[in-house]
Amino acid sequence: MSDLATLLGEKVFINSNVYQPSGNYIAAKAFRISLKCPHCCKEGIFDPIDNVQDAIFPRTYKYDGPLNDALQSGAEMFAIGVRSCPNAKCRGAVTIVAEITPHSETLVTYSPRALIDFRSDNIPMMIAESLKEAVAANGAQAYRASTLMVRRALELLCQEKGAKGANLKERIGKLTNFVTLSPSLLEAADELRILGNDAAHVEAHEYDDITKEHSDAAIELAKKILEAVYQHDDLVARLRNLKKPTVAKHQQ
Repeated sequence: MSDLATLLGEKVFINSNVYQPSGNYIAAKAFRISLKCPHCCKEGIFDPIDNVQDAIFPRTYKYDGPLNDALQSGAEMFAIGVRSCPNAKCRGAVTIVAEITPHSETLVTYSPRALIDFRSDNIPMMIAESLKEAVAANGAQAYRASTLMVRRALELLCQEKGAKGANLKERIGKLTNFVTLSPSLLEAADELRILGNDAAHVEAHEYDDITKEHSDAAIELAKKILEAVYQHDDLVARLRNLKKPTVAKHQQ
């Protein structure tokens, strides 16, 4: 990092709420933007809706380095607008916020958020509801809450299957008595420290360290375990039902 960059520090927006402007809105031509549809979960280039314009607005920032008091605040421009899904069977509407420059537009956020895909077939209701809450919290960027609901889903799973152990990691490991789980998957699960400790002994800093990546990984882990426990046998049965009729049936 250069000496100037060290003196400037990080750029910090005075108001962290990206939906609140630091000045007046100005109407402007809308632009296309790429994202994942929160309604149909397909990736695509989202177009503006008919002739609806965007609203352009400034957001004021300052630097947090030693030169902070000597520098005037600056402003960057953002756009808020509505886009529609390009999937003809969906056409769902999405509100986007993007940072704009003379040469580019960068997506900052959008709503509603795209949720992680999750099938609840054959999963007991209380377990499925807990994981649905985890997915919803993840979509709302409440990653600590999301991870805690993943923990609850897995605790309920272990309780339902009678898997016992000193902590959640051990209890999940005991699920191998009921279903085949990849040893490497269980080993990797140890990286999610908040899932390994008993809830009463989770340190505060472990909650503080939870990021989107932790939440995403925790949900994917739970999905894989629940699929193995509740959905694998159902898929096998469905595939067996697809087998071709016997010769005897053809002769009848």
